[in-house]
Amino acid sequence: MDTSKAREIAFKILYEMEVRGADKLHELLALDEDGMGEKVREYVEWVVNGVNAKNDEYNEIIMNNLQGWKFDRVSKLSIAAIKLALFEIESNEKINQNIAISEAVKLSVKFEGEEAAGFVNGVLGSYVRSV
Repeated sequence: MDTSKAREIAFKILYEMEVRGADKLHELLALDEDGMGEKVREYVEWVVNGVNAKNDEYNEIIMNNLQGWKFDRVSKLSIAAIKLALFEIESNEKINQNIAISEAVKLSVKFEGEEAAGFVNGVLGSYVRSV
């Protein structure tokens, strides 16, 4: 399985959930992006359903680790990247927390830019230091 591809697809769905709401989750998971294989689909569903189940908890974690920002001013892309990393840190013992953070930062650079990547890294770094 291409974990980077699976992670990017999960990130896109998490972003769509932030924009469109979790009530569209079933529709979003039904999308077959680039003919993803079964293992990729399983990973994406595991991540997206896991983040959805802990959405309120992750929002709280993000709010508690913002420094000089208000939650409603944080971009939906950054929120999606942070939640993806939080889930991987908490739920995937195969992935080191530094890798989860690095991957979230890479997605932020790709989809939002360097400034957002620094923000995502800062929030996640603050969280990791606090646990």
